[in-house]
Amino acid sequence: MVTVNRSIDLINEYGKDAVRYYFAREITPFEDGDLTLEKFKESYNANLANGIGNLTSRIMKMAEDNLSSPAP
Repeated sequence: MVTVNRSIDLINEYGKDAVRYYFAREITPFEDGDLTLEKFKESYNANLANGIGNLTSRIMKMAEDNLSSPAP
């Protein structure tokens, strides 16, 4: 279980948006949530680092290949 002090460390290491994303995706508002460092890292890597990162990379590559001006 992650304590408040550990939660601040989690925010400092991964950022507020990553922690918000975890709570929105993994914790239901009608039950007690279980946040462990292992579960957070697994979700972060599977959903944010791999999933969204790869999607962003693919979109940028398609934009560069198919648009007349380069993507910013």
